[in-house]
Amino acid sequence: MSESHQSARPVHLNLLRFHFPLPAVTSITHRITGIALFLGVWVLLYLAHDALAPLASERSLTEAPLGKLILFALCACASFHVLAGIKHLLLDLGIGEGLKAARVFSAAVWVLSGLVSAAFATLALL
Repeated sequence: MSESHQSARPVHLNLLRFHFPLPAVTSITHRITGIALFLGVWVLLYLAHDALAPLASERSLTEAPLGKLILFALCACASFHVLAGIKHLLLDLGIGEGLKAARVFSAAVWVLSGLVSAAFATLALL
């Protein structure tokens, strides 16, 4: 290949300029929430340890605003991850493979997980 021939391929891909479709964003977020839940197990273990130490002089993490925020984030991740997992299971069964159905199911995952997270925040954290 000669040096004068310029390649049409981009040298640097800026992922922030791409417009990903909603099903792709849902799938990527499903993976991110899975990692967050895996790491969040350590936070839950700390909370369990804190609950088993009744003579602790400090306030419980669940009573602190930061602790409530961590619990809310883990519950939001769990609700999204479960609902997106159900969506992926339906895809494995051949349900929702079309573009329109994939968009509807992805939007349903986002809306339902938002509702579940809001319900949890209202009932448990306030």
